Amino acid sequence: PRDFASIRRSVAFGGDVVGSTLAWYAYSNADFVIVGRLFDKAATGAYTMAWNTASVPVEKVATLVSRVAPSVFAAVQRDRVALRRYFVGLLEALALVASPMSVGLALVAADFVPAILGDQWDAAIGPLRLLAVFAGLKSLFALPQIVLVATGHTRQARNFSIIAAVVVPICLLVGSRWGMNGVAAAWLVALPICVIPLDFRYCLRLVDLRALTLLRALWPPVAGSAVM
Repeated sequence: PRDFASIRRSVAFGGDVVGSTLAWYAYSNADFVIVGRLFDKAATGAYTMAWNTASVPVEKVATLVSRVAPSVFAAVQRDRVALRRYFVGLLEALALVASPMSVGLALVAADFVPAILGDQWDAAIGPLRLLAVFAGLKSLFALPQIVLVATGHTRQARNFSIIAAVVVPICLLVGSRWGMNGVAAAWLVALPICVIPLDFRYCLRLVDLRALTLLRALWPPVAGSAVM
C-alpha cells in the first residue's frame, strides 16, 4: 500500500493522459469513419486526399511546437507571468505561420489540385478549401491542451477531450447530410464549440489572461490573412 501511495499521483497523471489521448484519437478520426461508411470509395479517396493535402503544411509547424512546448510550459508552470508570456507568444507565432498558409491554400485550391494532384482529384477541391482553413485553426486549438497537461491539469484535459469525442462525431454525422463538403464544414463548427468554451476558457483563467488581450495579440496575422 505504501508503495502504491508513493506512485498514485504518477499513475493518475498517466491515466489521465492516456484517456485524453484516446479521446483525441477517437474524434480526430471520426470523419474518416463516417465518410468511409456513408460514401463510395471515390468520395472517400477524395476526402482523404483533401485532408492530407490541407494538413501537411501546417502539421510540420504544429508538430515542432508540440515537441518543444510541453517542456517549456512545465519549466515555468509556477511562474504565471512567464507562462502567460510563452502561451501568447506561441499562439502568435503559430497564427503568423499557419494563417497565411491555410488561407492561401484554400484560395488557390481550384488551381492547385489539377496542377499538382491531377484532374482525377477534382472532387477534392471543395473539401480542401474548408479543411485548409480548419488546419490553421487546429494548430492553434492544440496549444491549450499542451498547457493543461504540462502544468498538471490532466484531469481537465481528459474531460475536455472526452466531451469533444462525443460532440465532434455528432456534428460530423449531421454535416454528412451535405456530402463531403458538409463533413469538412462541420469541423469548422464542431471543434471551436468544444475547444473555445472549454480548453481555451480554462487555460485563460490558468494563465490569468483576458480574452480581449489574446484577441488583440492574434489580430495582426488574422487581419493579414483576411486581406488575402
